[in-house]
Amino acid sequence: MNESYEQEIDLKWLIYRVLRAWRSIVVWAIIIGVVIGLGSIALWGLKCLDPEYIETEKLNFEREHASWVATGENFEAQLENIAEAKEEQTEYNEKSVLMQIDPLREFNASFELYVNYDYQIMPDMAYQNIDLSDRILKAYATYMTNGELHQYIIDNVSYEIERRYLGEILGVSVDYNNNMISVSVRQQSAEYCQEILDLVQTALYAKYEDISSMIAEHTLSTTNASSYETVNLALQETQKANRQAVTNLDISMQEVNEAYLEWKEEPEPEAEYTLSEVIKNAIKLVIIGGVIGGVVMVVVVAFSALMSGKLLNSDDIKNRFGLRVIGQLPGERVKKPFAFVSRWFSVFGGITVTPEDYERLAKMVGTSIKSDLVSRKEAVDWKKIAFTGMVSTEELEKAVTAMSMDKSYTAICAPDILTNAESIEKVAGADCIILVEKQEQTKVSDIAKEMEALKAWNKIVLGIVIVNADAVM
Repeated sequence: MNESYEQEIDLKWLIYRVLRAWRSIVVWAIIIGVVIGLGSIALWGLKCLDPEYIETEKLNFEREHASWVATGENFEAQLENIAEAKEEQTEYNEKSVLMQIDPLREFNASFELYVNYDYQIMPDMAYQNIDLSDRILKAYATYMTNGELHQYIIDNVSYEIERRYLGEILGVSVDYNNNMISVSVRQQSAEYCQEILDLVQTALYAKYEDISSMIAEHTLSTTNASSYETVNLALQETQKANRQAVTNLDISMQEVNEAYLEWKEEPEPEAEYTLSEVIKNAIKLVIIGGVIGGVVMVVVVAFSALMSGKLLNSDDIKNRFGLRVIGQLPGERVKKPFAFVSRWFSVFGGITVTPEDYERLAKMVGTSIKSDLVSRKEAVDWKKIAFTGMVSTEELEKAVTAMSMDKSYTAICAPDILTNAESIEKVAGADCIILVEKQEQTKVSDIAKEMEALKAWNKIVLGIVIVNADAVM
């Protein structure tokens, strides 16, 4: 016997042990689930006796439902706003002149318009003429910034352009200290720039007559006209940002739409204090309780199998006691509902024998015992074979009879040598011993005691026969 033996857990064997107990697991899972469900209904019934509880639940439901509806409306509003923003941004990217300019070849043109008003200071005079320079300058500035000049350019330019896009490329600044107006424009080509500047000058000179008659005579002079091509990296970054804005809006719309779809899949909140909702919750609890109960029972079955201390696995007998397992005889067939499920699990456990194989397997055991004795030199004169173990007399005799032992040997049935004095006497007169133990009933500790007693009596143990072994039922 291996005194230092430590049991190794065979995962496949453990899973089979759990699956084999599926009926108990299912029954207990149903019982636990039903108890939890009925308990929830009973608890609700007690709460419903309190009017304050009903009123509180009603208010909670109204708040929850309003929040749920508001969430959906918020998602819809976000989607609508994002769609509008994307449409506007896309339109801007397509129509904006700035978006069409090559930032590595930006064309610029400008000029300065000097307004000269013949204002003279009269020395030694208390009365001085009014300086109308600012008024004249403001009249031109107002004309150029109130949209009138923009409309003139839009009506006369050779290509279509909207006012808001014209404002991006046409710049106007007023220097009141020097009576000067600076005009600048940037475009895709020098020709486009010059066309706009020419229209600006034409419009200003056309306005000259009106301003001269309304305010005062003055002269206009165009100076510092220039035209050049430049690299505008800031414009390049602006264009990238505007294009990226469309991509960002697409991403935002996708994220919000996913959240909106998740919200639509959520069930609409219902009043939990109503009978129908309580029944629904009870059904949920039955299912959850059943799952929890099933898991608990699986753990219990697995733990029991590992800690029962009973003969469950023939490999433990081989490894712990060093005994040869001569054979395993299946138990009797027991009719149970849904037997086909158990048969499926038996296939998983590698079980192939059936209760109907009992006689055949028993005869194989008898033949194997004879072959073992014949092969032993010291067994030439052995005639008495004692069969002993922690099984009932009936089971032991049934197994020995089914073995159909050779008539040259005498088979002795001596059950329970640990407590039966008569069996001890029978074993003492035998030449060799064969243990017969019952799976799932015989304790491994009892087998150890039997082995110690037989060793003390100097008895040779040929092996062990396991009855009530696993079979396809």
